[in-house]
Amino acid sequence: MKIQIEDYFGNDYVTINYHNVWDASDNLINMIENLANPFGYNIADLEDNMLFRVQCCEVVDDEEINKKTLLRFISELNAKFL
Repeated sequence: MKIQIEDYFGNDYVTINYHNVWDASDNLINMIENLANPFGYNIADLEDNMLFRVQCCEVVDDEEINKKTLLRFISELNAKFL
């Protein structure tokens, strides 16, 4: 499973490849959505049943805040899927 994290404008920040085999079930989609929402991200798309595009849905005009929020979000994903 891959999770591609993008900014508000669709520019790619990072793509994380989790080697665990995950089926793109409704449960997994809801799990990722629930992890993303508190950080201002939503699932934008699911490609080939294994690539989740997650996009920022809040515009914050502070690069440092955006960076810290992104790092916290990635930490939450890693805690769940590693």
